[in-house]
Amino acid sequence: MLKRLYVNNYKCLVNFEWKTGDSRSAMLMGANGTGKTSISDVFLFLRDIGRGEIDTGKIGMSDSVPLSPLMAWNGRSKEDEPMQFEIDVGLGDNLFSYGLSLDLPKTFTRFRVTSEYLRTNGKTLFQRDRANVSIISLHGDSIDISHDWHSIFLPTFQNAIESGPVNSFKEWLSRILILAPVPSLMSGELTGNGQFLSRNASDIADWVITLQSRDSELSVQVNNRMREVFPDFKSFGVRKLLPNAKYGKDYLFLKFQGDKISEIPFFLLSDGMKCFFLSALLPVVVSLESSAFCFWDEPEAHLSLSEVENFIGMLRKTFANRGQCIVTSHHPETMNGYPEDESWLLIRKDNLTATRPPLTLTEYREEKLFCGNVQNAWMLGDIGND
Repeated sequence: MLKRLYVNNYKCLVNFEWKTGDSRSAMLMGANGTGKTSISDVFLFLRDIGRGEIDTGKIGMSDSVPLSPLMAWNGRSKEDEPMQFEIDVGLGDNLFSYGLSLDLPKTFTRFRVTSEYLRTNGKTLFQRDRANVSIISLHGDSIDISHDWHSIFLPTFQNAIESGPVNSFKEWLSRILILAPVPSLMSGELTGNGQFLSRNASDIADWVITLQSRDSELSVQVNNRMREVFPDFKSFGVRKLLPNAKYGKDYLFLKFQGDKISEIPFFLLSDGMKCFFLSALLPVVVSLESSAFCFWDEPEAHLSLSEVENFIGMLRKTFANRGQCIVTSHHPETMNGYPEDESWLLIRKDNLTATRPPLTLTEYREEKLFCGNVQNAWMLGDIGND
């Protein structure tokens, strides 16, 4: 479970610290430009490191968001002031703390690692200063090695004593689920290259096949969840576009039953229906991975006003007892689905200032920064503005 995120000098996130506590289901709310998607980017970078990416020049490229010097905060006092990323994650009885700092001197074409560390329950497993890495043994002895300063050390780190916990942390990073679906790209075509789901969910059909290979009961769970919203939903499957065709591409189909059965290819579904189907897959993820972490950027973006409350209710139900799901939003109906102590507010004065570290709506209310109904205060501009 995510416990803390710290970001410095990345876009509008400057000395930005967010402590999530024990919230399994939470919301980050803020106006456009306050850093919601920037936070999503940071999780994407950390996820790529968990998946084994060591090249500082390739972080983020898996989702076409390569880490670039242009992403550095333009208000830095020095041009070579590093970007910093830190994350604390609780897994079972272990609290993992990982940190990475990157700079880009004028003569360099790729980011250089200036510092990196990994700790478990406060005990340092390794720490790094540029190319010098110190690996700390169980007894406190240090083994010093050199490492390419354009290469991230965590993916290659193996510790004989702590291998199990360390691997579980790296796997947690690798399975971070970051969602900002683009329905027009969600054709349902099976490409054969997707163990993981991309942020825009364009490879959803491949992900369905991957999940099915891990859980034979996937169809039952998804069907039941879909019928909660669409009573005429019957089932889903993958087949050729034309019935009985022997050649051609495979596509995801959804089947509905009324007076007759209708089978509809995924690419012909409405944007909202595609997002509901995507959300129906999440209970399977949580059943497979009790520590599953999902970050969904503006989940209500493709839904009608009347559908938002039900959709958010489904998300919160999915992560009520296992895993963790954080959504971002500036939609009043989404705000209505989260208690104030699980709703964090991002505020940024203007495009030349950094985003403030978030406080919960409960904290804002206690400080008498707003009163009355949250949705009304938001729409009237009484909260969310400097």
